[in-house]
Amino acid sequence: MTSQHNFKLIVDTIPAMAWSARPDGPTEFLNQHYLDYTGLSAEQARGCGWTAVVHTDDLDGLITIWQTIIASGKAGETEARLRRFDGSYRWFLNRANPLRDESGNIVKWYGVNINIDERKRTEDKAVEAEGELQRTIDGIPALVAAYYADGSRIPINKRGREFTGLSAADVTNGGWRGAIHPEDIELEESKWRACVTTGEPFEHEYRVRAVDGTYRWHIARRVPLHDEAGKVIRWCGMSHDIEGRKQAEAFLAGEKQLLEMIASGSLLRDVLSAPGGYIYVFRTRVLQVPIIGRECESKHGVRGRRFSKISGG
Repeated sequence: MTSQHNFKLIVDTIPAMAWSARPDGPTEFLNQHYLDYTGLSAEQARGCGWTAVVHTDDLDGLITIWQTIIASGKAGETEARLRRFDGSYRWFLNRANPLRDESGNIVKWYGVNINIDERKRTEDKAVEAEGELQRTIDGIPALVAAYYADGSRIPINKRGREFTGLSAADVTNGGWRGAIHPEDIELEESKWRACVTTGEPFEHEYRVRAVDGTYRWHIARRVPLHDEAGKVIRWCGMSHDIEGRKQAEAFLAGEKQLLEMIASGSLLRDVLSAPGGYIYVFRTRVLQVPIIGRECESKHGVRGRRFSKISGG
Protein backbone atom coordinates (compact mmCIF):
# COMPACT_ATOMS: atom_id res chain seq x y z
CA MET A 1 0.00 0.00 0.00
CA THR A 2 2.84 2.37 0.84
CA SER A 3 4.41 1.77 -2.57
CA GLN A 4 1.09 2.34 -4.33
CA HIS A 5 0.48 5.48 -2.25
CA ASN A 6 3.89 6.85 -3.11
CA PHE A 7 3.30 6.14 -6.79
CA LYS A 8 0.01 8.06 -6.67
CA LEU A 9 1.72 10.98 -4.98
CA ILE A 10 4.37 11.04 -7.70
CA VAL A 11 1.81 10.89 -10.51
CA ASP A 12 -0.35 13.57 -8.88
CA THR A 13 2.72 15.80 -8.58
CA ILE A 14 3.59 15.57 -12.29
CA PRO A 15 2.86 19.02 -13.83
CA ALA A 16 0.59 17.50 -16.46
CA MET A 17 -2.72 15.72 -16.71
CA ALA A 18 -1.74 12.02 -16.53
CA TRP A 19 -3.94 8.97 -16.91
CA SER A 20 -3.95 5.24 -17.56
CA ALA A 21 -6.35 3.00 -19.46
CA ARG A 22 -7.05 -0.67 -20.03
CA PRO A 23 -5.69 -2.38 -23.16
CA ASP A 24 -9.06 -1.92 -24.89
CA GLY A 25 -9.26 1.82 -24.08
CA PRO A 26 -11.48 2.67 -21.07
CA THR A 27 -9.63 4.80 -18.50
CA GLU A 28 -8.84 3.42 -15.05
CA PHE A 29 -6.97 6.26 -13.42
CA LEU A 30 -6.67 10.05 -13.82
CA ASN A 31 -4.29 12.08 -11.68
CA GLN A 32 -5.27 14.99 -9.47
CA HIS A 33 -4.21 17.62 -12.04
CA TYR A 34 -6.69 16.11 -14.48
CA LEU A 35 -9.51 16.08 -11.95
CA ASP A 36 -8.74 19.60 -10.71
CA TYR A 37 -8.70 21.01 -14.24
CA THR A 38 -11.92 19.36 -15.43
CA GLY A 39 -13.84 19.55 -12.16
CA LEU A 40 -14.81 15.89 -12.58
CA SER A 41 -14.59 13.34 -9.82
CA ALA A 42 -12.54 10.19 -10.34
CA GLU A 43 -15.77 8.19 -10.70
CA GLN A 44 -17.17 10.60 -13.29
CA ALA A 45 -14.01 10.55 -15.40
CA ARG A 46 -13.33 6.79 -15.43
CA GLY A 47 -14.30 4.59 -18.34
CA CYS A 48 -15.55 6.93 -21.07
CA GLY A 49 -16.64 9.67 -18.69
CA TRP A 50 -13.68 11.86 -19.71
CA THR A 51 -15.35 12.43 -23.09
CA ALA A 52 -17.80 14.81 -21.38
CA VAL A 53 -15.12 17.53 -21.21
CA VAL A 54 -13.97 17.25 -24.83
CA HIS A 55 -15.12 20.06 -27.14
CA THR A 56 -17.99 18.82 -29.32
CA ASP A 57 -16.12 19.86 -32.49
CA ASP A 58 -13.13 17.72 -31.48
CA LEU A 59 -14.80 14.68 -29.89
CA ASP A 60 -15.39 12.51 -32.97
CA GLY A 61 -11.88 13.08 -34.27
CA LEU A 62 -10.31 12.38 -30.88
CA ILE A 63 -12.23 9.13 -30.43
CA THR A 64 -11.37 8.00 -33.96
CA ILE A 65 -7.65 8.61 -33.42
CA TRP A 66 -7.72 6.96 -29.99
CA GLN A 67 -9.34 3.85 -31.49
CA THR A 68 -6.73 3.87 -34.28
CA ILE A 69 -3.91 4.04 -31.72
CA ILE A 70 -5.40 1.14 -29.74
CA ALA A 71 -5.79 -0.96 -32.91
CA SER A 72 -2.21 -0.27 -33.98
CA GLY A 73 -0.71 -1.00 -30.60
CA LYS A 74 1.70 1.86 -31.13
CA ALA A 75 2.25 5.20 -29.39
CA GLY A 76 0.30 8.11 -30.81
CA GLU A 77 -0.90 11.64 -30.19
CA THR A 78 -3.57 14.11 -31.17
CA GLU A 79 -4.82 17.58 -30.23
CA ALA A 80 -8.20 18.55 -28.79
CA ARG A 81 -9.85 21.18 -26.64
CA LEU A 82 -10.79 20.18 -23.10
CA ARG A 83 -13.28 22.04 -20.90
CA ARG A 84 -11.98 23.51 -17.69
CA PHE A 85 -14.01 23.49 -14.48
CA ASP A 86 -15.13 27.09 -15.17
CA GLY A 87 -16.55 26.19 -18.59
CA SER A 88 -13.73 27.60 -20.71
CA TYR A 89 -11.78 25.44 -23.16
CA ARG A 90 -8.04 25.02 -23.61
CA TRP A 91 -6.07 23.19 -26.28
CA PHE A 92 -4.19 20.05 -25.17
CA LEU A 93 -1.72 17.71 -26.83
CA ASN A 94 -2.82 14.18 -25.86
CA ARG A 95 -0.15 11.47 -25.96
CA ALA A 96 -0.49 7.76 -25.26
CA ASN A 97 2.10 4.97 -24.92
CA PRO A 98 1.48 1.22 -24.44
CA LEU A 99 2.95 -0.86 -21.60
CA ARG A 100 3.70 -4.45 -22.62
CA ASP A 101 4.39 -7.59 -20.64
CA GLU A 102 7.23 -10.00 -21.29
CA SER A 103 5.22 -11.66 -24.06
CA GLY A 104 4.71 -8.36 -25.85
CA ASN A 105 1.04 -8.06 -24.98
CA ILE A 106 -0.31 -4.64 -24.06
CA VAL A 107 -1.33 -4.65 -20.41
CA LYS A 108 -2.05 -0.93 -20.04
CA TRP A 109 -1.94 2.44 -21.76
CA TYR A 110 -0.35 5.44 -20.13
CA GLY A 111 -0.93 8.97 -21.31
CA VAL A 112 -0.51 12.67 -20.61
CA ASN A 113 -2.46 15.71 -21.74
CA ILE A 114 -0.20 18.75 -22.12
CA ASN A 115 -1.63 22.26 -22.21
CA ILE A 116 -0.69 23.85 -25.57
CA ASP A 117 -3.34 26.57 -25.58
CA GLU A 118 -0.84 29.44 -25.65
CA ARG A 119 0.99 27.86 -28.57
CA LYS A 120 -2.26 27.33 -30.48
CA ARG A 121 -3.32 30.93 -29.93
CA THR A 122 0.05 32.11 -31.16
CA GLU A 123 -0.29 29.89 -34.23
CA ASP A 124 -3.79 31.21 -34.88
CA LYS A 125 -2.54 34.80 -34.70
CA ALA A 126 0.28 33.93 -37.07
CA VAL A 127 -2.18 32.37 -39.53
CA GLU A 128 -4.43 35.41 -39.26
CA ALA A 129 -1.49 37.77 -39.83
CA GLU A 130 -0.33 35.68 -42.79
CA GLY A 131 -3.82 35.78 -44.25
CA GLU A 132 -3.97 39.57 -43.88
CA LEU A 133 -0.55 39.89 -45.51
CA GLN A 134 -1.66 37.68 -48.39
CA ARG A 135 -4.80 39.78 -48.88
CA THR A 136 -2.63 42.90 -48.99
CA ILE A 137 -0.26 41.34 -51.52
CA ASP A 138 -3.19 40.13 -53.61
CA GLY A 139 -4.46 43.71 -53.78
CA ILE A 140 -1.22 45.11 -55.23
CA PRO A 141 -1.78 46.09 -58.90
CA ALA A 142 1.27 44.15 -60.12
CA LEU A 143 2.56 40.59 -60.39
CA VAL A 144 4.13 39.85 -56.99
CA ALA A 145 6.12 36.73 -56.16
CA ALA A 146 8.57 35.38 -53.62
CA TYR A 147 11.49 33.04 -54.21
CA TYR A 148 13.52 30.70 -52.07
CA ALA A 149 17.21 31.40 -51.67
CA ASP A 150 17.99 29.03 -54.56
CA GLY A 151 15.76 31.01 -56.92
CA SER A 152 12.82 28.60 -57.07
CA ARG A 153 9.52 30.41 -57.01
CA ILE A 154 6.89 30.46 -54.26
CA PRO A 155 3.24 31.01 -55.34
CA ILE A 156 2.51 34.42 -56.86
CA ASN A 157 -0.24 36.78 -55.78
CA LYS A 158 -3.85 36.63 -56.94
CA ARG A 159 -3.33 39.19 -59.69
CA GLY A 160 -0.44 37.16 -61.06
CA ARG A 161 -2.52 33.98 -61.10
CA GLU A 162 -5.45 35.75 -62.74
CA PHE A 163 -3.26 37.42 -65.36
CA THR A 164 -1.35 34.26 -66.37
CA GLY A 165 -4.03 31.68 -65.65
CA LEU A 166 -1.49 29.68 -63.63
CA SER A 167 -2.43 27.88 -60.45
CA ALA A 168 -0.33 27.89 -57.27
CA ALA A 169 0.78 24.34 -58.13
CA ASP A 170 1.82 25.44 -61.63
CA VAL A 171 4.01 28.14 -60.14
CA THR A 172 5.78 25.99 -57.56
CA ASN A 173 6.37 23.22 -60.10
CA GLY A 174 8.16 25.57 -62.50
CA GLY A 175 5.17 26.10 -64.78
CA TRP A 176 5.62 29.87 -64.58
CA ARG A 177 8.47 29.56 -67.11
CA GLY A 178 5.86 28.68 -69.70
CA ALA A 179 4.30 32.12 -69.24
CA ILE A 180 7.46 33.89 -70.43
CA HIS A 181 7.85 34.46 -74.17
CA PRO A 182 10.01 31.72 -75.77
CA GLU A 183 12.33 34.35 -77.21
CA ASP A 184 12.88 35.91 -73.76
CA ILE A 185 13.11 32.92 -71.41
CA GLU A 186 16.76 32.00 -72.04
CA LEU A 187 18.12 35.47 -71.25
CA GLU A 188 15.75 35.87 -68.30
CA GLU A 189 16.88 32.60 -66.75
CA SER A 190 20.55 33.35 -67.43
CA LYS A 191 20.38 36.75 -65.72
CA TRP A 192 18.32 35.32 -62.85
CA ARG A 193 20.78 32.48 -62.18
CA ALA A 194 23.62 34.99 -62.17
CA CYS A 195 21.84 37.17 -59.60
CA VAL A 196 21.01 34.18 -57.40
CA THR A 197 24.69 33.23 -57.47
CA THR A 198 26.03 36.72 -56.69
CA GLY A 199 23.17 37.98 -54.53
CA GLU A 200 22.83 41.09 -56.69
CA PRO A 201 19.34 42.56 -57.31
CA PHE A 202 17.66 41.41 -60.51
CA GLU A 203 16.06 43.66 -63.12
CA HIS A 204 14.98 42.59 -66.58
CA GLU A 205 12.31 43.23 -69.20
CA TYR A 206 10.49 40.38 -70.89
CA ARG A 207 7.12 39.42 -72.31
CA VAL A 208 4.59 37.54 -70.18
CA ARG A 209 1.73 35.53 -71.64
CA ALA A 210 -1.72 36.58 -70.45
CA VAL A 211 -4.56 34.12 -69.86
CA ASP A 212 -5.95 34.97 -73.32
CA GLY A 213 -2.70 33.91 -75.00
CA THR A 214 -1.42 37.40 -75.81
CA TYR A 215 1.94 38.65 -74.58
CA ARG A 216 2.57 41.91 -72.74
CA TRP A 217 5.91 43.45 -71.80
CA HIS A 218 6.79 43.56 -68.10
CA ILE A 219 9.73 44.85 -66.13
CA ALA A 220 10.67 42.49 -63.31
CA ARG A 221 12.63 43.48 -60.23
CA ARG A 222 13.74 41.05 -57.53
CA VAL A 223 15.68 41.89 -54.38
CA PRO A 224 17.26 39.55 -51.80
CA LEU A 225 16.32 39.34 -48.12
CA HIS A 226 19.19 38.55 -45.76
CA ASP A 227 19.42 37.04 -42.30
CA GLU A 228 21.45 38.62 -39.51
CA ALA A 229 24.60 36.96 -40.86
CA GLY A 230 24.05 38.48 -44.30
CA LYS A 231 23.01 35.22 -45.94
CA VAL A 232 20.24 35.39 -48.56
CA ILE A 233 17.20 33.60 -47.18
CA ARG A 234 14.58 34.67 -49.71
CA TRP A 235 13.91 36.89 -52.72
CA CYS A 236 10.99 39.24 -53.21
CA GLY A 237 9.93 40.23 -56.70
CA MET A 238 7.44 42.40 -58.55
CA SER A 239 6.64 42.73 -62.25
CA HIS A 240 4.96 45.80 -63.72
CA ASP A 241 3.16 45.94 -67.05
CA ILE A 242 5.08 48.23 -69.41
CA GLU A 243 3.29 47.31 -72.63
CA GLY A 244 2.14 50.91 -73.13
CA ARG A 245 5.66 52.21 -72.70
CA LYS A 246 7.06 49.63 -75.11
CA GLN A 247 4.48 50.53 -77.74
CA ALA A 248 5.26 54.22 -77.32
CA GLU A 249 8.98 53.52 -77.68
CA ALA A 250 8.37 51.48 -80.84
CA PHE A 251 6.17 54.26 -82.25
CA LEU A 252 8.80 56.93 -81.56
CA ALA A 253 11.54 54.75 -83.03
CA GLY A 254 9.42 54.29 -86.15
CA GLU A 255 8.79 58.01 -86.47
CA LYS A 256 12.49 58.70 -86.06
CA GLN A 257 13.29 56.28 -88.85
CA LEU A 258 10.69 57.89 -91.12
CA LEU A 259 12.00 61.37 -90.40
CA GLU A 260 15.53 60.19 -91.18
CA MET A 261 14.29 58.74 -94.47
CA ILE A 262 12.54 62.00 -95.34
CA ALA A 263 15.54 64.08 -94.33
CA SER A 264 17.86 61.93 -96.46
CA GLY A 265 15.72 62.43 -99.55
CA SER A 266 14.24 58.90 -99.80
CA LEU A 267 11.64 58.16 -102.44
CA LEU A 268 8.09 58.75 -101.30
CA ARG A 269 7.19 55.18 -102.21
CA ASP A 270 9.94 53.94 -99.88
CA VAL A 271 8.67 56.12 -97.07
CA LEU A 272 5.12 54.92 -97.66
CA SER A 273 6.32 51.31 -97.70
CA ALA A 274 8.15 51.64 -94.38
CA PRO A 275 6.29 50.42 -91.25
CA GLY A 276 3.75 53.09 -90.36
CA GLY A 277 4.95 55.31 -93.21
CA TYR A 278 1.64 55.59 -95.03
CA ILE A 279 -0.20 56.66 -91.90
CA TYR A 280 2.58 58.97 -90.79
CA VAL A 281 2.84 60.84 -94.11
CA PHE A 282 -0.84 61.60 -94.37
CA ARG A 283 -1.42 62.11 -90.64
CA THR A 284 1.31 64.75 -90.48
CA ARG A 285 0.54 66.14 -93.96
CA VAL A 286 4.23 66.01 -94.71
CA LEU A 287 3.41 66.21 -98.44
CA GLN A 288 2.54 69.86 -97.95
CA VAL A 289 6.16 70.78 -97.24
CA PRO A 290 8.17 72.04 -100.24
CA ILE A 291 9.72 69.10 -102.08
CA ILE A 292 11.64 68.79 -105.28
CA GLY A 293 12.59 65.92 -107.59
CA ARG A 294 11.03 63.58 -110.03
CA GLU A 295 7.63 62.07 -109.51
CA CYS A 296 7.15 58.38 -108.95
CA GLU A 297 4.21 56.06 -108.72
CA SER A 298 3.50 54.76 -105.19
CA LYS A 299 2.48 51.16 -104.83
CA HIS A 300 -0.39 52.53 -102.78
CA GLY A 301 -1.73 54.27 -105.84
CA VAL A 302 -0.58 57.70 -104.73
CA ARG A 303 1.41 60.05 -106.92
CA GLY A 304 4.61 60.58 -105.02
CA ARG A 305 7.85 62.45 -105.26
CA ARG A 306 11.35 62.15 -104.01
CA PHE A 307 11.87 64.18 -100.86
CA SER A 308 14.55 66.80 -101.07
CA LYS A 309 17.50 66.05 -98.87
CA ILE A 310 17.45 68.25 -95.82
CA SER A 311 20.79 69.51 -94.65
CA GLY A 312 21.66 71.56 -91.65
CA GLY A 313 23.49 74.82 -91.62
